[in-house]
Amino acid sequence: MGQGLDALEDEIMCRAKDGVVEPVFYQGQVVGETRRYSDTLAMFILKSKRREVWGKKKEITATTEFEQLSPEERERRALALIGRLTMRPRPREAAFVSLRTN
Repeated sequence: MGQGLDALEDEIMCRAKDGVVEPVFYQGQVVGETRRYSDTLAMFILKSKRREVWGKKKEITATTEFEQLSPEERERRALALIGRLTMRPRPREAAFVSLRTN
């Protein structure tokens, strides 16, 4: 059974990397061929081989001293964070601006 699974895994890796050749028909005749790739198959392989990067993300709960702060200090820190976020350009805006300046 192990050899069969190894052979199946090898075939799946080849299909994901090299694609599958399919015939192209015109008026009932084979006139060529095309190669079809499967992004879904590639994603399954990435999720199984590189789980730390492509696998499901895990939620981590952390506690901070935020709960111990006074309401006024919480508000001050929250407004400071919001200010920093609104001053930073979003990635799409930054790319657009850099394209216009070149």
